[in-house]
Amino acid sequence: MAEYESNYKKVGGGRMKLKNKTTKSQNDRLLTYLKDHRKGITTFEAFEVLHICRISARVADLRDRGYQIDTIMHRETVDGMPKVWGQYVLRGIA
Repeated sequence: MAEYESNYKKVGGGRMKLKNKTTKSQNDRLLTYLKDHRKGITTFEAFEVLHICRISARVADLRDRGYQIDTIMHRETVDGMPKVWGQYVLRGIA
């Protein structure tokens, strides 16, 4: 149990956050991708290309660091089912 607890740190509101290099490396990979791809990245592309499951959390981290990232929401109906996904585009640095 002590090993489990040592891998986490407390953040606001008593929440726990994993303290490792994974978040930093995901943020770095995402930022590099956004700089190299002006069209941005979708949620699906983030998972397939960068192996990031929660891109919204990584985008929030980058925004906290001062990067201006726009979210473009896409909606369409496929086989009668509504589909919604986000596309993230780097605009610049504040």
